[in-house]
Amino acid sequence: MKITNLYYKFLQSFLVLTLFFTVFCYSTPSNAANYNFFINQNDGDVSIAVTPTFVPGVGGLKLEMKPASSPDTAYAEVATLLAAPYDWGTLSGISAGRLKFKVSDPLLGIAETHDVIVHDHSTDQFVFDYTVSGNNLNVQLLPGTVPFGDGAGNFINKMTLEYKLFSAPDSAYSVINTFNYPTEPGSYNLLFNTTLADGTYTLRATAEYTVTSGTKAPRSETITISIGQASATPAGGGGFPSIANAFTFDDLSENSGNLLITTTYTGSLPLESVKLFMERPTAPGVWEEVGAIITSPPSTITWDHLTYPLLAGLPSGMYNFKVEGVSYNPSSPASKFNPFAETPFEVIGSILDIATEEITFGNIGVEVTVLDPSVTVSAVKLYIKDISTATWDPVGHFIREDATSVGGPFLWGSKNPTFNDVKLEKLDPGDYTLKAETEISNPNGSGTIIIDKELDFTVFGVPIEFSYDEVNKDIGIEIIPVTALNANVNNISLFIKGISEPDSAYQLVRHDSTPGYEFGILDVFYDDTLLMNMALGTYNAKVELTATGQGDPANYVQCDAEVDIFTNCLISHDTSTNTVELLYEETFEFQVQDIVTDAALVALLDELFAKEFEFEVKILNSEFYSPSENLNHVGVRLIPSTNIDLAEVNWVNLRIAAVPPGMSGGTPVIQQHNTNAPEYWKWGLFYMGGMAHPSLLNLPVGEYMIQSEINMTNRTVTKQERIRISDDVETDGSILGDRVGTPIDIP
Repeated sequence: MKITNLYYKFLQSFLVLTLFFTVFCYSTPSNAANYNFFINQNDGDVSIAVTPTFVPGVGGLKLEMKPASSPDTAYAEVATLLAAPYDWGTLSGISAGRLKFKVSDPLLGIAETHDVIVHDHSTDQFVFDYTVSGNNLNVQLLPGTVPFGDGAGNFINKMTLEYKLFSAPDSAYSVINTFNYPTEPGSYNLLFNTTLADGTYTLRATAEYTVTSGTKAPRSETITISIGQASATPAGGGGFPSIANAFTFDDLSENSGNLLITTTYTGSLPLESVKLFMERPTAPGVWEEVGAIITSPPSTITWDHLTYPLLAGLPSGMYNFKVEGVSYNPSSPASKFNPFAETPFEVIGSILDIATEEITFGNIGVEVTVLDPSVTVSAVKLYIKDISTATWDPVGHFIREDATSVGGPFLWGSKNPTFNDVKLEKLDPGDYTLKAETEISNPNGSGTIIIDKELDFTVFGVPIEFSYDEVNKDIGIEIIPVTALNANVNNISLFIKGISEPDSAYQLVRHDSTPGYEFGILDVFYDDTLLMNMALGTYNAKVELTATGQGDPANYVQCDAEVDIFTNCLISHDTSTNTVELLYEETFEFQVQDIVTDAALVALLDELFAKEFEFEVKILNSEFYSPSENLNHVGVRLIPSTNIDLAEVNWVNLRIAAVPPGMSGGTPVIQQHNTNAPEYWKWGLFYMGGMAHPSLLNLPVGEYMIQSEINMTNRTVTKQERIRISDDVETDGSILGDRVGTPIDIP
């Protein structure tokens, strides 16, 4: 394989050297990272081949070409080769000029370009090659004939390079430089250097001849270039005869600087391509290419700001737009023309600005200001929707039209308490979009136009949901913080007092910094005595929440230590991270009625308490004592977790039942231990030598349910587990419930 590759590369090198001695000009292989280019040209014939430095994908390699000064959208595909050798042969009839060739792997996305200057010595034609660095222009003129003649004995004796603004008349040309030559100059290139201000220019090169026979008039060629405008693209490209007013602008409308333009071609000749150009008020004479359709354009085209970003967010001012095409004569396709049309349009731009504030959680204030005082705005409508809602509902999302002052500011929500803007009150946390809309006089015609402005913003929201339940005068309280994604809860504190008591009577139940935030009987890990065995009556619960998030400290009042109850206020502001720490405080009412408010809650509490106890099981096959038997003896021990207050335990018992049928109300108690000392909570093999409880002796193989009842001060908890007895001589008891027995020793 290596020998084959070397041989192939040798053949390529040999062909390249051979072509070098047979053509006037050549381009050497490039040192590109991914491709080695082999390009040769002679009088408009260009041959091109590449060798990739990687293994191409199954889609092969694609060759494209365009004039070097054209945008990338002008690339035209030559051909795609699916396998090596990647040699596209000779491309004939290419016009003189600088070309850019691009080779790419469509599957792998690996592409590289190579520039080639093509000379056509068969015609008397110049080639412009130029570079722009800042405002410095370097021009190289490559006359088509060698040496500087037309091949008929007529030689150039003078070359002149001139320039003018593209939009200026021909009478405005100024000379950059002039070169005078003897009959046969030794130099092949003409170099011109100059500095130009920002703008789009036309360069004109003119040759004057020494005539040896007959007459020969001076000949000129022109190109258009842009200086200081990286995105500028000259209009009038192609050099074909122009046809004015061959397009109509059917619609040219605006919404806050976002334009929609519809053009229609009215000419009779078929269109080959269409481009739209824009001239800004800040850059007269510079035509920027907005967009182009270079293959089979329709007669009517809509140019919108979403597809063509140059039409989005335009500042106010008078703009000019030009639509320009290339058409051709079907009977003579080489005969091409430049149909075009121009129109001015005054852009109003984004004249409205929206600002929001959230002085209290979930309550929003909105202020809309007019940025351009020269535009008369007498009223503004405001809308709001969830950011996930795709379209606006003109009724459902409408808040109010504010017409209280001409020219603004226009105010809603907490910014304007005169009105009851309920859609801006107690908003749920999340992301929303506001839209301000106004109707103003149309500067481009009669009637009025609609200008709007949208703003996405985040609401911290009403941060607390409060709920409570009661079981026989014991209260459980759950606090759910409902904060926006950009706010983090730091701490929640719960206080209670009688409803008729002053605020100074609030007592702290507990601070909690661990989600979820549950108090009283809902959290068995804490002894919230203030919520236990409460007196009948109505109470106030005060919840304080601190949260950290992004925000402007100017939107919040400073917390005052002398004030007991806050709506919400600013605790601190970290300037290094631009975060604020806020305190929110809200009060709620709850009642103690000596009832069970939620039967499901009671069951849940029992389940929670039951999980604070664990069975340990020991099973011993009777063969351990007598080989003639094949029955089993069971030992059970009940172990409480450290969260259980043993002082509240009165007694525990144990039952056992085969499965099926399982446990029932008639299943007898094996033994009840009337003690709160866990070391005595054991039965069967664990109790008094192991033979005191017959119900746990000589059990056949199978599944059983064991159950303990734990009687406590405020409840009786039932703990159940299923166990499996096998034929093993000794086992630790396979428990089928939530827990699995662990190895233990018989005391």
